[in-house]
Amino acid sequence: MYKKIIVLIILSIVTGLVIINLVKTKVLEEELIKKQVKNTNMLTMMLETEVGTGNYEEVTQNEWPQDGYEFNASLSRCENGGTLS
Repeated sequence: MYKKIIVLIILSIVTGLVIINLVKTKVLEEELIKKQVKNTNMLTMMLETEVGTGNYEEVTQNEWPQDGYEFNASLSRCENGGTLS
């Protein structure tokens, strides 16, 4: 009789631990999804909002502007030893 109770207690503990682990894993996955960061290995184009203000906004367009664009060497940079010209 005692063996059955012990086995039942052990199975209950193992089942509880498995359920806790599954819930904990799901919570961690949800937190990772919330913390996903934008890929920083891509090229970002920042355009000045108004001439001479020094305020820049990230642009979501797919092409570089064809006119009215001035290269700003002091704010432009490459990583991993690259150079801009």
